[in-house]
Amino acid sequence: MHIIMQNKYQLIRPLGSGGQGSVYLVRDLHIDKIWAMKLFLMRKPEWKQSKVENTKSEELHMQSEIVALCKVRHERLPMLSDAFIVSEKIAKLLISKKKEDICIAMIMEYIDGINLEMYLQKYGPLSEKEVLRWGIQIVEVLEYLHGRHPAMIHGDIKPANLLITQDKNIKLVDFGSAITESDTKNKKNAISKIMGTRGYLAPELLQRGKAVDTRCDIYSLGITLYYMITGRNPNMPGFELQPIRRTDSSLSVGIERIIERCTRENPEKRYQTCSEIKKDLTNYKKTELRYQGMIMGIYILYEMTTLGAVWLPAIEINRYIANAADMSHGLLVTGIICAVAALFIRKFLLERSVQNMHFYRQEISILRTDKEKQIS
Repeated sequence: MHIIMQNKYQLIRPLGSGGQGSVYLVRDLHIDKIWAMKLFLMRKPEWKQSKVENTKSEELHMQSEIVALCKVRHERLPMLSDAFIVSEKIAKLLISKKKEDICIAMIMEYIDGINLEMYLQKYGPLSEKEVLRWGIQIVEVLEYLHGRHPAMIHGDIKPANLLITQDKNIKLVDFGSAITESDTKNKKNAISKIMGTRGYLAPELLQRGKAVDTRCDIYSLGITLYYMITGRNPNMPGFELQPIRRTDSSLSVGIERIIERCTRENPEKRYQTCSEIKKDLTNYKKTELRYQGMIMGIYILYEMTTLGAVWLPAIEINRYIANAADMSHGLLVTGIICAVAALFIRKFLLERSVQNMHFYRQEISILRTDKEKQIS
């Protein structure tokens, strides 16, 4: 099918489609360059007047994605080149529409790669090294968006919106749900505008009257990191967010703690900025060593209280046998206190850790067996 739009863009082939529109590969005949063209429909009542910066188009009725991409420039974001209204004749050929709908085309940088969702489905869970490298890249672009004035909320962080380029880097796409924090002053409008995706939505977005801010993206980031390192899709039936080491006990405690903090239900208890996440991702081993040091300290305390529970009463009894008149109950009482403390530490700390370890090993054994069956 030979289609040329605006006397400039030649349609090559479709690239894909989704809830936010259809994407085609086009060639700019003026400069012989390949672009991606995204098409989406808008109804007349939803039109809003807004100018698209750095284009020759006049005032167009644009969705938030175009407005958002006009205002940002980052190596992890696609570059917007042009935007225009598609003629009714071509729109009927490319996309189904009602008579009152208008078809908008957005010309943007073509990224030759695969989205992270497809990559995970093809290759399974990523290594810690890959999760850390790509996680830091995602955090960097979110840090840029959140650091704008006013801060920009992407609103739909998920693997399907993260493209892996040919040089194995990440680019964040699809700004159809983007919104600025200044727009969130009217909470009802802000919440209705951020559509997002089930499974990745922050809990506050599902509750009316809750504030919307950049911490919504941080929650979605945490779920995305969880999917990357465990291979567990949050939209699959029976999904439950659990510590990553219940999937694989060999995974880093430091990364587990980072994901856990990103995905806390209360926004006040999450990371408050992407800079904090980047710092912890970069130094995750230090975080893990601090955690292991705390566990080691508890274990040493348990050993000391256990020894105290045994030896202190023994010393007291030995003194009593040697000289009953000089007997003191101080060591005996201290030994009893040590025994109670040791029982408490064992029951509420060590035994729970052992139970978790048995659960980890049992689940890993089941996962490996299932994987072997699939291979055979």
